[in-house]
Amino acid sequence: MTGISDELVEILDELTLLADRVFVFIDGYSVFFGVSGRLFSWRREFVA
Repeated sequence: MTGISDELVEILDELTLLADRVFVFIDGYSVFFGVSGRLFSWRREFVA
């Protein structure tokens, strides 16, 4: 019984790490698009 719960804890730890990485990736992506979108619209106004 102890072996099974140990494995479950390890799997949950792995999933938590993975979820953290995915959320960081998504956050970084949205920040990147937010910044590049702002730069693009600013450049368009400047050129126009």
